[in-house]
Amino acid sequence: LCAYDTLWSIKFDEIIQESRAVVVRGETGSGKSTQLTQYLSELSLYYKTKTNNRPKKVICTQPRKIAAVSIAERVAFEYGFGINTEKTSPIGKYVGYRVGGKNKVFKKFNLIEYMTEEKFLNLISENRLDLSETFAIVVDEAHERNINTDLIIGILKDKIADFNDLKVVITSATIEPKKFCEFYFECPYIEIPGKIFPVDVIYSPPSDKKEIFAAVVEKAIEIHLNEPI
Repeated sequence: LCAYDTLWSIKFDEIIQESRAVVVRGETGSGKSTQLTQYLSELSLYYKTKTNNRPKKVICTQPRKIAAVSIAERVAFEYGFGINTEKTSPIGKYVGYRVGGKNKVFKKFNLIEYMTEEKFLNLISENRLDLSETFAIVVDEAHERNINTDLIIGILKDKIADFNDLKVVITSATIEPKKFCEFYFECPYIEIPGKIFPVDVIYSPPSDKKEIFAAVVEKAIEIHLNEPI
């Protein structure tokens, strides 16, 4: 996967085999929300973890509905390129989401599932989430520490004792890893560096003749035409 170098992926592979939980701090843009779930899904397929003759899935929780939906749509687009030589995969086939009363999942093939924290808690409290069919659960944006996040982190600590093959991954850009590692039985911690690109700030003098929207569009076109690819 493009977001990870070889050394990082080997290290993560070793950690996820040896540990029940892992804390990941990844800089913004490192791919912790979009690439990590795909990597875990590939590991699940590689280790042939199956129930009822089906590969186990990866669940990723998100604090907000719009994040769960938009990330799932992006990952679905990317994931299709690696499955059965498909150019794209429709949302809900291999990658789906559950938000509020809206579900986009196809149980027969679904491998990665994004859902809001509230939805996850509802499903698990009503015993409608079969963790025996789950390879890993990613708790994303754990630094926000709202009540739903804290409940999920507490519940999963008990669940990994009940399900021997279940992996828990706690991720954030600004997480304090020591606290979470101590809570999860002194679990390992890994950091993913992000890529920083140079940014030029171009100031344009105000004009009484142009509306702000027209001026912005004109400047964007000018930069696009004049900057080298």
